[in-house]
Amino acid sequence: MPMKIARGMAVELEYELKIKGGAVLESSVRTGPLRYVHGDGKMLPGLEKRLDGLAPGDERNGEIPAREA
Repeated sequence: MPMKIARGMAVELEYELKIKGGAVLESSVRTGPLRYVHGDGKMLPGLEKRLDGLAPGDERNGEIPAREA
């Protein structure tokens, strides 16, 4: 069974950050994958919440409200 994202794990992810309306602000296609330690407080809390429990190869789309940023 593949490992799932949990607190303390090193994570690498491909991403695309857009504003409402579709303009791309940032993308791992241009900057390379994002690497961080899950739960260390260096990422947006709303993003970590949505990534928690994902396994390698999983994809997730969605909005992060300003109050969770």
